[in-house]
Amino acid sequence: CTDNFNIPDAAIMVATAKVLEAVGVSAYLGAAALAKISTILSAAASIVTVESRHQTFIRRNILLKL
Repeated sequence: CTDNFNIPDAAIMVATAKVLEAVGVSAYLGAAALAKISTILSAAASIVTVESRHQTFIRRNILLKL
């Protein structure tokens, strides 16, 4: 991998992950009202549950230890 995200330490990386997960969950929840096709709504619902679990894991297991 040659990507360089200029993240100087783990605390900043975790804080960034926290923000990105929150934005992802909010985006899926906000877009759910616009979904007109049930299969798309079902797919979005399954994705948002996984994103929510990621967010919970980050907040409970990582942020509390920093």
